[in-house]
Amino acid sequence: MYMTKDMKIASRRPIGYWLKHLDRLIEDTFSRTLAGQGLTRRHWQVLNTLAHGPASPADLTKALDPFLRDDPTGQATTEADLIDRGWVSHDQDGRFCLTLHGQTAHQQTHKQVQQTRELMLHGVHAGEYAAVIDILTRMAANLETSTA
Repeated sequence: MYMTKDMKIASRRPIGYWLKHLDRLIEDTFSRTLAGQGLTRRHWQVLNTLAHGPASPADLTKALDPFLRDDPTGQATTEADLIDRGWVSHDQDGRFCLTLHGQTAHQQTHKQVQQTRELMLHGVHAGEYAAVIDILTRMAANLETSTA
């Protein structure tokens, strides 16, 4: 395969560049996808987590930690907003859960999120995707164990 000058330059960029670049593109693209409903990615992450079932505040914090690490008050603000919208409430055990309106909002939003994911993965085969996830998981594990 012939490599253009741009392809040669791109191939010399380190993985950190591509991870940050892709992260920014993912954030920007999902922000545009969700903006039509007045949602942020944090809203989506809470809705999607609760779509799997009720969650205690601690369980929700654990599930969302990687996404909220730089915004410690973001979870409480997002939860409060979803409660105000009538999409999230508390069950008898004090766990967060989706209301009927929240379930509907999740289903509608899920369709849009799926379309965005399909766009992002266009031309990427399942095996390639699995290989990338495997490699990134091992790289993260290497760095996690080096700090222990």
